[in-house]
Amino acid sequence: YKYTPATQHAPLIGFAFDGYPVYGPYGYTNAMDPGSAITRMKSGYSLRNITTRTTLASGAAAPQVGPAVSTTYPIGTYSEDYEWLASNGGDLDQYNGRMCVTPEYPAGTYAYFVTIDANGQPAYPYIIGPEYYGEPDQANLNTNGPNPTPIQVPATATNCILPTDVDALGMLAGKLVLVPNPAISGKFRIPGNNHPFDEVMVYNMHGQVVQRQRISGSMDHVVQLPSEGMYFVRATETSTGKTAVQKIVWAAGY
Repeated sequence: YKYTPATQHAPLIGFAFDGYPVYGPYGYTNAMDPGSAITRMKSGYSLRNITTRTTLASGAAAPQVGPAVSTTYPIGTYSEDYEWLASNGGDLDQYNGRMCVTPEYPAGTYAYFVTIDANGQPAYPYIIGPEYYGEPDQANLNTNGPNPTPIQVPATATNCILPTDVDALGMLAGKLVLVPNPAISGKFRIPGNNHPFDEVMVYNMHGQVVQRQRISGSMDHVVQLPSEGMYFVRATETSTGKTAVQKIVWAAGY
């Protein structure tokens, strides 16, 4: 990764297969304050204290035993040599991302970040952790792509227009409605406006899930926030993995 200025938020460099944006290594010190200082995003991963490779970081037996730690295979050779620990004090979760605001998403989104060390060298897990935060769009995992029908392009062609549009984000923008916002007494409603979502999760500013409910587009659902503050509401259409994220606030006095 060649982007080096550490005085501004890193640029958007792409999207993961689950639809969430991927940024370079610099973000805001306060995840929700675009006026806060710029800092290098540090992962919560560190090397495990092991001499053999017979277990995973979770403590479960490894499905395949790796070589013992040695000068030939030093610690850090394999991804299984790392573990994510909250006590490491990183900026990012185990997926290598966080809920935050960015220049492209001033209302907030979940975003992955490239990780580098203090010397500017790539640092594990580099872009995304061992798992995605969201559900990958299955079309992204299909080796034939979303449109497996071959398209014949004449040798003399100068332009090619695909027959279908590409949904780059895989998100259902505008379908998730939260009222009222700010929430009153910590309560808000998700109207049954024929939205496609069947699950909703509420995250606090530390990325922790504080509410999780099954919902339906045919009826209203009321959600109670645990305390005053700012939250992210993530609704998912589980059959497709597509999501929408909105910000909700419980302000003092409301």
